[in-house]
Amino acid sequence: MYSRDYLNKSYLLVFLLIAFCGFVATFNLYQQEKSGVAYEQGVVADRFASSLLIALNSYAIEVASIVALFHSAENDDISHQQFARFGQVLLNQNSNPILNMYFAKLIREDELSDFLLDQQQIPNNEKVTIFPEGKRPSYLPLTYGFPDVIQHGVDLISDELPYKQSVILAQESREIVMTPPLILTKDKVNGQKERDAFTLHHAVFNDQDEFIGVVGIAFKIGGLLDQIDLFSDMNFSYRFADVTGLADGEEPDWFYDTGKHALSSLTSSKMHSNQFEFAGRVWLVESCSNENPYALIQWERLISLMLTYLVLAILMGFFTYKLCRAYNASLDNVEYLLSTDELTQLKSRHAINSQVSQQVILAGDHSKFAVLLLDLDHFKAINDVFGYLIGDQLLVKVSNRLVSALPENAQIGRVGGDEFLIILPLDSTLERESIRELAQNIIDQVSKSYLVDERILTVGCSVGIATYPEFGEDAPTLMKNVDMAMHRAKTLGRSTHHFYDTEMGGRLIRNVLVETRLRLAMKNNQLQLYFQPKVDLQTLRCVGLEALLRWDDDELGTVSPSEFIPIAEHSGIILPLGEWVIEQVCIHIAQWSEKGEFIPPIAINCSAAQLKRADFLSRLVGFIDQYNIDTSYIEIEVTESILIDDAEGCAELLSEVSRLGMKISLDDFGTGYSSLSYLKDLPFDSVKIDQVFIRDILENEKHAALVRGIIQMSHSFGLHVVSEGVTSESQLALLKEYGCDVGQGYLFGKAHHPDLVASKIEQ
Repeated sequence: MYSRDYLNKSYLLVFLLIAFCGFVATFNLYQQEKSGVAYEQGVVADRFASSLLIALNSYAIEVASIVALFHSAENDDISHQQFARFGQVLLNQNSNPILNMYFAKLIREDELSDFLLDQQQIPNNEKVTIFPEGKRPSYLPLTYGFPDVIQHGVDLISDELPYKQSVILAQESREIVMTPPLILTKDKVNGQKERDAFTLHHAVFNDQDEFIGVVGIAFKIGGLLDQIDLFSDMNFSYRFADVTGLADGEEPDWFYDTGKHALSSLTSSKMHSNQFEFAGRVWLVESCSNENPYALIQWERLISLMLTYLVLAILMGFFTYKLCRAYNASLDNVEYLLSTDELTQLKSRHAINSQVSQQVILAGDHSKFAVLLLDLDHFKAINDVFGYLIGDQLLVKVSNRLVSALPENAQIGRVGGDEFLIILPLDSTLERESIRELAQNIIDQVSKSYLVDERILTVGCSVGIATYPEFGEDAPTLMKNVDMAMHRAKTLGRSTHHFYDTEMGGRLIRNVLVETRLRLAMKNNQLQLYFQPKVDLQTLRCVGLEALLRWDDDELGTVSPSEFIPIAEHSGIILPLGEWVIEQVCIHIAQWSEKGEFIPPIAINCSAAQLKRADFLSRLVGFIDQYNIDTSYIEIEVTESILIDDAEGCAELLSEVSRLGMKISLDDFGTGYSSLSYLKDLPFDSVKIDQVFIRDILENEKHAALVRGIIQMSHSFGLHVVSEGVTSESQLALLKEYGCDVGQGYLFGKAHHPDLVASKIEQ
């Protein structure tokens, strides 16, 4: 449990926690902003690289169109004028800045003279020669060019020029091939040192698939960038490098750099890199924004978020502070309510129970104390009649009487609506007899009249007593035992006291065990029905059977119905158990009928709990219909207790049963508070005289007179009389003399197993 000091400072924890969350959220937003800026710059870099590749492809398309010109001509023979006209049209229709487009024809050594004569026919080309000079097996001299910015006769496959490798590769691959960045010849003459030009070559073949020459175009990086001038307005720096064949870790040779000063301090890891392949060359493009990335972050969002969290932290901290104060006040109130009963100002249930545990610790092995549990008798009736307000006032007056009747060292608390628990330390002068006297004095004091709201009220009480350590060495055991003692006092007639004893605990343990095993027996189908015959006393023939439960348990052995039936009624097991009995009776009747055996009416004992169920009759009829049983085979036995509890409801139910053709018997007649109106108004067919009167009918004249009177009275109502517990011929003779109709008992036979019923009846 948190301490009060910790709770009082919890508002600081709330403030710091929310502030920390604000810091984390702001930091995450800052990281998102940085990532967003980097992403946007990366998008620009990717678009730039893509635009660059698109521009290069446009040059490739122009090269392809020149190749197509030669393929469309007859015998692949194109004149200088045709080439010039085509070049004029191509340059006019395309916006791609081209320095020069040209065609270099393959010439064998023996064809050189004819080639030079043809070249001299071109205007301003009278002095054309092969450059560089020298005899070679073949030449690839520049034949046509537009505009004429390159000298005719220049041998492109000469080792002295930078075109040989790309020309050979173009011939072998039959694809467009680009040279590395180079300095054009005229630019070299002018002293230029920057490699800012490129040429694209594509081999030309005739119809016989013979190599006849190479077409090409020349362009500069400036013209390439003019095609993607949409990036010119951006504060954006970039650089290019040709990394074809570059080994890992080798520094690229940057041939173009727009921001030498901006990029000089940056490594490649700090820039956006894009690499692509075009016409046999691999280009690396690195770029970055010239703006400070921190200047692009939306700082107002970060500040607003942090301020929002700080305000929230302050508000929640203040709210937590107020909440802690309210919690502490509530905690004080709860502690008071936990320790004090609000109505009577005695100790509360929690406090007095805790005090019992504390008293066990304090008493140790040498001290003793007693626990008394007091329960008011019929207090519920006062609440029902006069209301809870009067009942509460009466409880206050009772508690005041209790305090005055107890010694000063006694502790008392209210543990329930009308229950009080008393802890009484024992010394040498306060032994069992003294406790008994004190308990009786408490009963006498509490039972005196009370003036409540100008009403004179009287209430009694029952007291259970358990002593430590004889009847409980821990608080739970003591509380359990004193509760049993109190309920025992109530069963003894109320307004009395009772000490807990070991026999009481043994009975409880036995009852719990019987209930547990009974539930298991029902689940495992370990119960059996036996049938005891009822005999006509004049003819001694069987005129009926009574279904009786028998239970042999693996752990408990044979358990008498007189023991487990009351437990079943108390625990509620009697309801499913009663249905099981009814169904089993119907099953046996159906089986006997199939065999053609004689079936007398079979009596079924129904408990008050069964008869009180609204669906009792429908369930009974359901079993009868399910097994196709004649209702005349069923007899229902009821006790007088149900008639006393609900005479009107019982009368309606029994009338329905009688109309269905079933017999009804009043069981154990004479043992309850019998009323002759039951016999007069209800549809009984017979009454059963309890065996307690038959047992000593020969020795006890009063019992004999009572039995004779019951028989005569029942006959006057037209009812048959059944005597239970007939065990001797003398009892039989006397009952015949009194005119009893039917007898049942060991004289006529014990209860039989269903398989033996038919043979026993025939005997």
